[in-house]
Amino acid sequence: MSRPKILFLITDHTNTAALAPSEPCLTPHLNELAAEGWRFQRCYTPNAICSPARASLMTSFYPSSHGR
Repeated sequence: MSRPKILFLITDHTNTAALAPSEPCLTPHLNELAAEGWRFQRCYTPNAICSPARASLMTSFYPSSHGR
C-alpha cells in the first residue's frame, strides 16, 4: 500500500470564496489539483492572525500552547 502524497497550499490574505471555482479569480492550476485530489469545503482556523494559525498547523498545538 502506497502512502498518500499531501500538499498544503498556504496563502496570505485569501478567503475561501476567492478560490471557489465559480468566482472571478482565475486559478486553473489550483482547480486542476483540486479536481485530482481532495478539496476541503469547511475549514476553520485556531486564530485570526496568520502566524499563530500557521504555527498551529505545523505543530498541531493550539496557539495558547506554543506561546502566541
